[in-house]
Amino acid sequence: MGSAQELRGDAAAKVNFPLYAVDMLTDRHFVVAGGGGAAKTGVSNGFAIYQLTFNGEQCVATQVGKHDTGSRAVMNCTSYEDTKSKCKKLYFVAGLDDHSQLYFINKKFEIARSYSYSDQNENEKSPDNSVRKRKPSEKESDGNSIKSPESLRKGLLSQRRLRMLAHPLDSIKTDMSPAEESFQKVVRISSNGKLMATGGCDGYIRLWQFPSLKPLRDIKAHEKEVDDIDFSPDCQKIVSVSKDGSAFVWNTKDGNKLCQLEWSRPEDAKYLFKRCRFSESDGDGQRPRLFTITNPIKSKLPSFLQLWDTSSFLLIKSVPYNLSPISALATSPCGKFVAIGSMFGGCIDIYTTFNLKLVKHIENAHSNFITGLAFVPCHMEIGQNITGLSEGAVVSISVDNQIRVHRIPHRQHLLPLWAALLLIVVVVCLAFTFCSYLGLTSVGDQCYFSHSPRIFLFHYSAVFSGRAMADQRQSRKNDYEEIPGQVIMMKTLPSFHYSLDDDGTAVTIPGSRGFVPPPILLQRSPPSYGETSTSRQVANLDGHVQSEDQGVRPKSSLLPVAGLSSEEGYKSQLSSSAFDEFIIEGYEHVTYETTLIKPPPPEPISGDGDSSSRRGNAAVPNIDDLTARDAVLSYVSQNRCWGLACAREMTIMDITASSAFHYNLETCTEKRTAVWIHEPYTGQVIDSADRGPSPKPWDVLVVPPNPYREGQIVVEVPHSARVVNCYDCSTMGRRRCWSCFGNGEIQCNACNGTGKILEQESGGASEAQRANAPVIPKACYQCGGGGKRRCVVCLGPGQLPCKTCLARGQLKLSLQLTVSWRLYKSDRIVERTAVPELLIRSVQGRVAFDEEKAAVWPINFFPDEAVNHASRELLDEHRARLSSEKTIAQRQSVRMVPVHQVAYVWRNYRGFFYIYGYDNLVHFPDYPQKACCGLSELLSCSIQ
Repeated sequence: MGSAQELRGDAAAKVNFPLYAVDMLTDRHFVVAGGGGAAKTGVSNGFAIYQLTFNGEQCVATQVGKHDTGSRAVMNCTSYEDTKSKCKKLYFVAGLDDHSQLYFINKKFEIARSYSYSDQNENEKSPDNSVRKRKPSEKESDGNSIKSPESLRKGLLSQRRLRMLAHPLDSIKTDMSPAEESFQKVVRISSNGKLMATGGCDGYIRLWQFPSLKPLRDIKAHEKEVDDIDFSPDCQKIVSVSKDGSAFVWNTKDGNKLCQLEWSRPEDAKYLFKRCRFSESDGDGQRPRLFTITNPIKSKLPSFLQLWDTSSFLLIKSVPYNLSPISALATSPCGKFVAIGSMFGGCIDIYTTFNLKLVKHIENAHSNFITGLAFVPCHMEIGQNITGLSEGAVVSISVDNQIRVHRIPHRQHLLPLWAALLLIVVVVCLAFTFCSYLGLTSVGDQCYFSHSPRIFLFHYSAVFSGRAMADQRQSRKNDYEEIPGQVIMMKTLPSFHYSLDDDGTAVTIPGSRGFVPPPILLQRSPPSYGETSTSRQVANLDGHVQSEDQGVRPKSSLLPVAGLSSEEGYKSQLSSSAFDEFIIEGYEHVTYETTLIKPPPPEPISGDGDSSSRRGNAAVPNIDDLTARDAVLSYVSQNRCWGLACAREMTIMDITASSAFHYNLETCTEKRTAVWIHEPYTGQVIDSADRGPSPKPWDVLVVPPNPYREGQIVVEVPHSARVVNCYDCSTMGRRRCWSCFGNGEIQCNACNGTGKILEQESGGASEAQRANAPVIPKACYQCGGGGKRRCVVCLGPGQLPCKTCLARGQLKLSLQLTVSWRLYKSDRIVERTAVPELLIRSVQGRVAFDEEKAAVWPINFFPDEAVNHASRELLDEHRARLSSEKTIAQRQSVRMVPVHQVAYVWRNYRGFFYIYGYDNLVHFPDYPQKACCGLSELLSCSIQ
């Protein structure tokens, strides 16, 4: 049994104010918020940011940032990490009374310097303006232990400490109740980072654009205050719960109510929804899930954790919770776990999301009620490392000022009993099948086929009565014969031999030893899609050939062509393609393999490409010496180890203005491929040619959902479907068993088909007498002396259901058209200074030229000829590379970035630096004072 510390979870940290909200900020950082409120009790208000680590025994949280919010406590919060941008941006929203305050979280590394080191860096200089050095100790003097620059640099890097600073941005009022009742209850940000929703005491849900915080719409959701809201993973819906006892689902696009969450309450008691959370899909193809917690008005009744279906929003399952009312709810990012916290006793319970099975119960995790829960993303590698390779971990907070982490060890996945029994049955069947396969390797168990060109090969299907099958098994022994040149002889059907007579009719060869075969229907299978054979003429055993144009005619009309051999004459009457009878205009070359459809000729480009109105604007703004100096001072101050003297004292000699241009070309293309496909015909509606002719490949109307986003749509060509006989089973729905080749029996492995096994005669008192006993043949104990046993694959009939048509006998044949949209992007930087192209691409600029059409002309009249050349070159490259696809939209733009080359002089240094962009960013690779904290130039500081 674990210790009390292990049972209550890892004590990660403790703060000096009560906690009311918690949220994961990044994969390894979380934020806790709370406070003592406006009362002057000495308890601070604000939020703190912690970094989670694992020390080998438990999770430890280290504070990396703290922000004080004055006299207002933070009662609710949310965060969003913008991972799509190049530099990950962190946003944090705190609920301060009836306002939402937006913060930008900035990561910064600082060096924890020693006292002596800080002394020599804080304005303590000798009269000659040099850094005052500390007097070395006697131990240092005796050992002559002078540290090298490299060791000093490594020591500085090892003392780096991460700090996360909160910078206030915008603040908005989110609750419009009277002043004494106005209060924000909840705030949430959608998973795509585009929407923010707030709820308060006035019963309204307000949607805001994020991060600009522009109002979008107000939804009158409830009569009383909103307790909780949450966005669905696709950001299309939002669910809300209120103290009026109702829970609704809303559409985020128009604000309309979609449905209400309803359930049967026990004993018709009154329950109130408390919290709601959507859960991500757990990766097994399931839809996202919705969880709610409900508490009764009367304390004697249990609370419930509820699981809802996110398509119909019907209750799937609910779990009673009898310990106390539930106060907190959280779902894991991986979609596997859901956790709840109790109002009394400080208990935490963790369940699996798909069946609400209890995984872990933590008793007395906190000394007071649970105010917040947040899961650590343990499905990622970082989450595994900071939680000790746990399957899951949840951070819990309470008003007892404690922060605890509760880890979920990896569960042992035991196989259910029914799955174990099923596995045993499958293994036994596979073992029997393998043994049967080994029994087919003897020489006597073969089927012989004639190689004469006049013989038809038939797929057959046989249905035997029980008595006929028994008679056949007795007469099947030693029935292996071969008549070269005339006969197809099969072991399964003794004396049931067919050949072609001279007149082309099928005859039965006598010599059946008195065995009368059961009724069997033999038909030639329709050709497979890869087979060069006739699809218009099918030979039957009734002596006739079915023809499309001449009806039914005798087989004797299939005569060899004069001057050709019999085989060549026969093949000359076959169709050249298996799809000749299904030829559709525009799809003549389409087969069972994916075929590219050649695009139509491009339409002429509209408009006038030589119009002088397509010049663009390339005016460059000017800057003065003061602006240039402020820009370089701001740039140097961001590098804390660089000296500021050069930036302050340098003399600016000249400023040369120029422009860098970023040309972008986007081409959206459409590609179409077609293929013949088939599926089992089960009675579905057939869109055949009877409804009209099929449109040509490029006449099928398919509209792209977004022309500048890649995608793919698969459609059936209208009026191209038809029902055909299954080519694999000749409409019978069954195929010959691959194990016994239709016999229903296989050769016995124990006796190798002889029916006898050799055993020593039992008897004799001594061991020597038993060893010298004669060997006598006995009937095989497996086959009973027959030499054969029943096939374990087909279990006797010699046939298996056809997998191609699912034993239906017919297929639906249709043309499948795949429409794919692809977006090709190319760009070119036109720049004549030393500023790297990467900086030009990343900086903000002004659009000097923008054009979008179905097909654009090259730019010809831009003031910079290099841009015109880049436009012509990239457009020619796109046309040559995308010749096999149809261009449906093109867009080209020129973004102008101002660049100023500044010549400077400082002491013995003379050179250039560059100011680029409208934000006056600086590129100064040769800054003279890059020395790290006043030390040697060898200590080039790499800390940003």
